[in-house]
Amino acid sequence: LRKVADNILEKFPARIFFISSNPSAEDKLKTSVSVMSTQQGSFEITCDLIEIASSGKEESKIPLLLLPHLIPDLPVFLVWAEDPAQSSSLYEGLKDYATRVIFDSESTENLPEFAKTVLAKEKSGFFEVGDLNWARLDSFRSLISSTFSDPLKGKKLQNLDSISIIYNAQETPLDRK
Repeated sequence: LRKVADNILEKFPARIFFISSNPSAEDKLKTSVSVMSTQQGSFEITCDLIEIASSGKEESKIPLLLLPHLIPDLPVFLVWAEDPAQSSSLYEGLKDYATRVIFDSESTENLPEFAKTVLAKEKSGFFEVGDLNWARLDSFRSLISSTFSDPLKGKKLQNLDSISIIYNAQETPLDRK
């Protein structure tokens, strides 16, 4: 998730919140504030990095802690690294502030259930939905788009039964370790 935050920061100067929670542990709440930076050419981009770690009943305080730090009229992206099919009071408390919720389909063991859940959340209409794997496929999507952007090649695409893509498996900035 830190790599995702670095990539977001390169494109959109932002205030980044890292939230971790363990609802079954002893009640604790810890916060820290630091500066996160990245180099963009000859410019250094910096932002606030606010980390919140909670456990037990203290988890319910997180949305109230975040609210004063949100900037009006700026979008709020919630990157949710847990399976959205699993209920979470923290997610329920944060989703109302989000302009877009980005899920990670790697977090699920039941992809069809994941897809149904995310689709239902998108149809609720309160926010846009994204998926980290969709972002990870950006280079493939660009390749396919540029390959078949020619109208003649586009017609050939309509008659294909299958396509084999062989690639060199180089990591992209959004790949996980």
